[in-house]
Amino acid sequence: MALGTIGSFIAMIFANSNAQHDATQQEQLSQEAQKAAADYQKKVEEYKKKVEEEGKAMAGQYYDILKPQEEHVAAFDGSKVKQLEKEDIIEGNGAEVKSASDMRAYYIGWNEKGKVFDTSINNDTLKPPISVANTIKGWQQGVIGMKIGGVRELTIPSEFAYGSKAQGEDIPANAPLKFIVLAVPKGDLAEPQIPEALIKAYTQGARR
Repeated sequence: MALGTIGSFIAMIFANSNAQHDATQQEQLSQEAQKAAADYQKKVEEYKKKVEEEGKAMAGQYYDILKPQEEHVAAFDGSKVKQLEKEDIIEGNGAEVKSASDMRAYYIGWNEKGKVFDTSINNDTLKPPISVANTIKGWQQGVIGMKIGGVRELTIPSEFAYGSKAQGEDIPANAPLKFIVLAVPKGDLAEPQIPEALIKAYTQGARR
């Protein structure tokens, strides 16, 4: 679950329970669920702090690698993009990427007009790296064979990107795209699991 939704999830559990229980139960959720909610929120805050600290450390390590890659951003002839193309700009010296789940990434993405529609660069730092596991097909296939620390330019035909589904003005339907991808370690921070007591409190309330 995304961090931004965790607080609303807990609030929804309490609201659902209050809405469904009788007047006495509305005054107090079970002590077990209340304790679970407090413990869970504490773990979430600790996790967020660790993610932030990791992000700062990684930004310091990789910013000077990604920032110069902006020079590769330029308009291109989208009509000539017929297949997925890969070009290694920097060959990394880390582990080889054998599946999209083996890495996270910093990136720069642009359309055929040379317009950057998204980037990991945020002024003089980097946004947190993203998971590649649930990205577009062009990414999932295009990163295979990279090495951690490496930089690759991907030229992606529309059918391997968003196809006929436009993604705002900068990514119209059937648009080929280009990306600079910097492969970084996938990390070992595990997101806190929602306690069974909270899930039980929600599902029991929903059935009432």
